[in-house]
Amino acid sequence: MQLENQLAIAAPKVEFADRVGEASGILIGNFAKVVGIGPNKLFAWMRDHKILIASGFRRNVPMQEYMDRGYFTVKETAVNTNHGIQISFTTKITGRGQQWLTRKLLDNGMLKVTGEAA
Repeated sequence: MQLENQLAIAAPKVEFADRVGEASGILIGNFAKVVGIGPNKLFAWMRDHKILIASGFRRNVPMQEYMDRGYFTVKETAVNTNHGIQISFTTKITGRGQQWLTRKLLDNGMLKVTGEAA
C-alpha cells in the first residue's frame, strides 16, 4: 500500500520529467529564470565549467561534446550590420539538456532542493 501511495505521489513528477525530456528546447536565459538563477550567473557558470565556449566569435555556443549528446541546439543566422554580414548564434537547451543541466546544477550546489510537493 505504501508503494502505491509513493507511485501516486511521484506520477505528476514523472509525467513532467517526460514532457520536459521531449521538449524542443528553450533559450538558456529562460531556463535560468525557470530554475531561479540569474541568466548572467548561469552563463558564467557554464563557461567556467567548459559547457559553453568562453570567448571569441562563438562565445556562449556549447562545446561540440554537449551538442553531440543532444543537450543543445544552435541556430545560425546571417545578420546585416554596418560592418557587413555577421553570423549570430542562438543556443537553445533541449528537454534532455534541461534534465541533464538541472542535475549538474544540483550536484554542484547551484540549485537547492526546496522540498517535496504534496
